[in-house]
Amino acid sequence: MRYLTKWLNKMVKLLALLIITFLTKAQAQVITHLTLDEANNLARQNYPMLKQKDLIQQTSDINIANLNRGYLPQFTLSGQATYQSDVTQINIPIPGIKIPTISKDQYKVLGDVSQVIYDGGMISQQHESQVLNSAVEQQKVEVQLYQLKQQVNQLFLGILYLDAQIKQVSLIEDDINVGIKNVQA
Repeated sequence: MRYLTKWLNKMVKLLALLIITFLTKAQAQVITHLTLDEANNLARQNYPMLKQKDLIQQTSDINIANLNRGYLPQFTLSGQATYQSDVTQINIPIPGIKIPTISKDQYKVLGDVSQVIYDGGMISQQHESQVLNSAVEQQKVEVQLYQLKQQVNQLFLGILYLDAQIKQVSLIEDDINVGIKNVQA
């Protein structure tokens, strides 16, 4: 949580620097205005956590698809091969019966098919849990985006306040210069 807070603070400072740079360049060049909505949209578009929303949705879709596969039949195939250096032999001669010798090689193949008939609602509960977890994660990202919007609003209004103060200082400076000219005259 600390790492995220530090990271968010760095992002806000970077965003403030970008806004200030944009405003100073706008004043130095042609007067271009950046509205609060444009600033919020730019911040939202360039915010890295916005991409996380897509990843959360993709992860949720994959997990739900895997859970739905629990209803499908499960096939298992296994095999075993053994070789014995010596096998048991029956060396008793019985007239009319020939006892075969057992091969030293043995092979075993096993196929198994299982189908869920009743799971007590476990898969559907896991499905619902996954959907809810995804919604919670999406809301966490929305909360972070809302916090970003609040910080952009504060920075934007702070810049407007500073701009108004600069204009006020400029007017006072002009008044002082007029007063100085009147006194000199």
